[in-house]
Amino acid sequence: MRDATRLIHGQASWEFRSDTVELAITQTGGMIALVSFFADSDRPIRPYYVAPWAEEGLEIDVPVLVPLRGDFFCMPFGANATTDGRYTVHGETATRAWTLVELSEQSGAAHLTLEMQVSSPESRVTKDVWLRPGEPVIYTQHRIEGGSEKVPLGHHATLAPPPAGKYRISTSRFTFGLTAPRPEGAMVNDEYFALPPLAEFNQLEKVPTIWKSPPTLDYGVFPGVSGFCDVLSLNADPVLKYGWTAAVAEEAGYLWFSIKDARVLPTTLMWVEDGGRRGAPWLGRNQCIGLEEVCGFLAEGLPAAAESNLVNQHGIPTAIQLHPDQPTVVNYLQGVLRVRPGFGTVTDIQMTSDRIVIRGSNGEKVSTPAAGEFVLTGKIPTGQESTAR
Repeated sequence: MRDATRLIHGQASWEFRSDTVELAITQTGGMIALVSFFADSDRPIRPYYVAPWAEEGLEIDVPVLVPLRGDFFCMPFGANATTDGRYTVHGETATRAWTLVELSEQSGAAHLTLEMQVSSPESRVTKDVWLRPGEPVIYTQHRIEGGSEKVPLGHHATLAPPPAGKYRISTSRFTFGLTAPRPEGAMVNDEYFALPPLAEFNQLEKVPTIWKSPPTLDYGVFPGVSGFCDVLSLNADPVLKYGWTAAVAEEAGYLWFSIKDARVLPTTLMWVEDGGRRGAPWLGRNQCIGLEEVCGFLAEGLPAAAESNLVNQHGIPTAIQLHPDQPTVVNYLQGVLRVRPGFGTVTDIQMTSDRIVIRGSNGEKVSTPAAGEFVLTGKIPTGQESTAR
């Protein structure tokens, strides 16, 4: 087992790879980035975001902002403005040091296991990450043992803008959308907003704004209107077993996608950050899109997610009940595929035990071998040779 870390964008990180994916994960926060998909080609794809202050050595009061990058697991997810101060923003899993248990690379595959003893909620969390031969896919599982509280939790996948053009974003079916709760007004604490608080919508392409003109904006495109930062949630149809989110960078020749168990993570949270935060460390220079799969009440955290709110009043859970004698398991899959001009937005993702097929709005399909049903079963065959196309 290799246990050495290397300093990557200011953070001690473990590195490992399959024959097609190179991946680094930070010791602090367990954040996945940098990632190179198709790393064995002359055109690798690196979609994940790294905060622009990563190597500036700034004094930052909010711990999660120090290593901020890529995808990471949050428990409890959100701001966590509890009066007793037990919880930090996005929880210990996103802010404390993980312990390496196993890191192995063999026959073009790789597997990493990390652990953390969490104090709030009191539990042990195990993080497993798998890469399989020939697949541009990252498999992640978090296993929570112990705890007796209701907590919001989820994945905080964050993408940098594509190197060319814009993302076209789409998701599996959602019943309603909701903008974040916040004080009224266009600006609060040096943060500028385009969306009003707690506005409901049913189309990502027509989200209501604070203005009379335009009255709506298309949040299926990023970057969009610069100078603002907004948070909105897309709450899945309760009949779905699995859900997906996709961002097509057609001009750059790729799409990013994620697949989840929608019964565990029923909400897709969009953090749309395009220079709208003027205070430190943001300084109006931050540009990224969070496509975060969660069980939570937007980014409010505790106590709001565990109480009655506008999402769970629709029958959509916003917190998960932990059990001291029954583990809670969260499975998640994300990856990248190449696309040709004209592919459009993703309209459907289908998965089987050995393949994922993604359809574009032009009718074209792209696919990859993958253990798609992992998100529902937690089972992943290893050591199988396969080739993405």
